[in-house]
Amino acid sequence: MIIGVTAFKGGAGKTTVSVNLAVYFAQLGHRVAMIDTDEQQSLYDWYLVRQNQEDLPRVDVFTNHDWRTIGKMMDDLYNRQGYDYLIVDGVPSINKVASRIIANSHMVISPVSVTGQADVNSTSRFLQHYKDILMEMDSVVPLFIVINKYKDTGTRNFFTEQIQEKAKEQGVSIFSTHLTDLKVHEEAPTLGKAICEYVNLSRKLNPQENKAILEMNSVIEEVIEIRETLTTMANG
Repeated sequence: MIIGVTAFKGGAGKTTVSVNLAVYFAQLGHRVAMIDTDEQQSLYDWYLVRQNQEDLPRVDVFTNHDWRTIGKMMDDLYNRQGYDYLIVDGVPSINKVASRIIANSHMVISPVSVTGQADVNSTSRFLQHYKDILMEMDSVVPLFIVINKYKDTGTRNFFTEQIQEKAKEQGVSIFSTHLTDLKVHEEAPTLGKAICEYVNLSRKLNPQENKAILEMNSVIEEVIEIRETLTTMANG
């Protein structure tokens, strides 16, 4: 399965979601590859740190910033090299690279950090861009939004509800799980790890660690349910 993870701005949580999905599938024994399409290469930095830790399950990471070849690379890794899962960490922008990722994925996840009206407006533009791509390619690629850096306040809930309405208008689903603004989500990737590898599961977790694990596990469970539904539809 090819999962594209893209967003319209930096800091939305693309790499956080990407590496946790990749490690989960790798832990199950699947061959997993990732593509870092962001010129900042935060995902590739994660990979370089991870390479020095032999006790961690293998995840192969490639880089490609060229919109003209990204689709071909995705096809090659998945259909020719035979990776079971390909996670594409997209660019923080609405551009041709994002378009190719969307067009060549089986499903797309878009993390959205909701901090104000600007995020609502940007989400609306991104959803229209997504719709235009599918019309141009005459294809169906389901998109799912995951709310990141969520805070349960009146103002944040107001903007979150607006994004939910925008998504509903375009027929786009939003994960029931929200990721809150926890340091653990940011610290784990800097060590080349996923959250489940970063925290010490052999001891009692502190409240933040426990919350981070529960949130990410819930996101992964939702992705698995979507994968099973898409597989059933494809075979059906």
